Amino acid sequence: MHVQHRQPKPVPQIILFEKAYARVQTSLAIRLPDHDVILWHADDTLSNRGTPVDVAQIAPTAAWLSGDVLDGPLLEKFAAVLTRLPSLEWVQTANAGLDHPVYQRLEQAGVSISKSGAQSIAIAEYVLGYALWHAQQISQRQVQQADRLWQAKHFGELWQSRWLIVGYGHIGRNVATRAKAFCCDTTIVRRSGVGDEYADRVIPLDDIAVHLPQVDVVVLACPASAATESLVDEAFLAALKPDTLLINVARGSLIDEQALLRSLDHGRPGHAVLDVFRTEPLPSEHPFWRHPSVTVTAHTSNAGSGTRGRGDELFLSNLERFAAGEAPLDIALAG
Repeated sequence: MHVQHRQPKPVPQIILFEKAYARVQTSLAIRLPDHDVILWHADDTLSNRGTPVDVAQIAPTAAWLSGDVLDGPLLEKFAAVLTRLPSLEWVQTANAGLDHPVYQRLEQAGVSISKSGAQSIAIAEYVLGYALWHAQQISQRQVQQADRLWQAKHFGELWQSRWLIVGYGHIGRNVATRAKAFCCDTTIVRRSGVGDEYADRVIPLDDIAVHLPQVDVVVLACPASAATESLVDEAFLAALKPDTLLINVARGSLIDEQALLRSLDHGRPGHAVLDVFRTEPLPSEHPFWRHPSVTVTAHTSNAGSGTRGRGDELFLSNLERFAAGEAPLDIALAG
């Protein structure tokens, strides 16, 4: 009897940054033992099981843009390698927003990209933390302690405060979940118009002006797009109450910064907590640094202690789905 010889099925390859691999190596070996790992190094070289390799020698179908490579020049360098891989089908990124040009280049190369919700818990806690800090007037208490001033003062409460949450992805929903725990009234801006158990009402972006005069807290948590460019402009700001708290954890492009500075000088909003800016790092001479009604943080709302671990697990679980022939979760760009 003639036995037909079959070509062995190629071992599936994945490509990721060396530091990210160090964290997930054990879990990856247990959960997906048949995968061959290509490592990309900070010096822009590649290796496979300790042996240097060239781009032409590898054929990964999946890649991970972990949080380790999202700052500085590493993202551009790694993405340049990925766009040279015709075998690549899917990328998991640690970014929640995909407005960086590298994602458009990958999409144009036919690669599907999953965004990340791993940072949404940290960002939501950041938002609630600053909302409480503002309502409780924590900074005034710190001044009183420094001055050894024993004086009781009334403070605000989040209870029954009215929130407008612009954007209702992972971040917006986690904010709403926590706001409802404080019995807040939540209006969400959601493109789909679909309701949610943590939203008292859902509105389209075009209806936002009607609701601005009633809200106590505005949270910007939506993607950067043509529709949201300079969303917070003079008209938006003029519609706010003088004591409104504005928190931006989305993108700096959502705010007309000069309009915000002028409006702050006239008492609207009461305070702005800004984690993102049009230019990052924020220049040292920028007026935001010194303005008494502005809190500046260095794009750090995502830097919670659990973010990296959740991101690692998201990659592993989504890779399992991809390896099983299922669609990975949170595909934001379909190449």
